[in-house]
Amino acid sequence: WTTESPAPTQTFKFYPNPTNGELFLDFDYNSDWVGKTISIVNIDGAVVSRLQLSSTTQKINLSQIARGMYFIQAENGAQKLRVKLIKL
Repeated sequence: WTTESPAPTQTFKFYPNPTNGELFLDFDYNSDWVGKTISIVNIDGAVVSRLQLSSTTQKINLSQIARGMYFIQAENGAQKLRVKLIKL
């Protein structure tokens, strides 16, 4: 018996998670994300922060947002991302 696994999909990296305020986004695998808008959304769906990516690796300061659970959301044509982020 053999088991085939699907090819891994490319995903961006973000760290640290949970964060105390400084977060790094890494899109090194795909420069098409440069110029796109990233939104930080709270669990109620309200956008609490929005920024435009200026490079494939970017540092963002989240010290102004309250502690809690958030989502990082973005779209790049057919690619969509939504990942959970914890702010301590």
